[in-house]
Amino acid sequence: KRLTFLRGGQVWTSGPNGEDAKQITFDSTLKTFPTFSRDGSSIAYLTWQPNDRQEHTRLGPTDLWVVDIATTLAMRVTAPLSGRINSFDWLDDRTLIFDRVEQQNELPFFSTPRSSLRQLSLMSR
Repeated sequence: KRLTFLRGGQVWTSGPNGEDAKQITFDSTLKTFPTFSRDGSSIAYLTWQPNDRQEHTRLGPTDLWVVDIATTLAMRVTAPLSGRINSFDWLDDRTLIFDRVEQQNELPFFSTPRSSLRQLSLMSR
């Protein structure tokens, strides 16, 4: 019944034909992958920092956030770490599962990524 999308760096929702568009987030972080909870009351999304290289910009550290659609209150639900969250999904209305890849060492050419699948349960209202 509703779509979520990014416009001007912010998370928005609208009807399937673009009607009744509503801005949901209001901060300056870079966002990606807005995803509705199963009951449609919240949207999870990633914020990211660019990792600028000489030739191009790639995804740097990421954090997982959840915003309540009714109140537009957003909260970060992961600790700020240097790793990247590659994927996430809702298991139910209050539980997220995500995969964070972290570097085991700081060597630029021989770093070993370490991946961990984690489950996060949000407190019920």
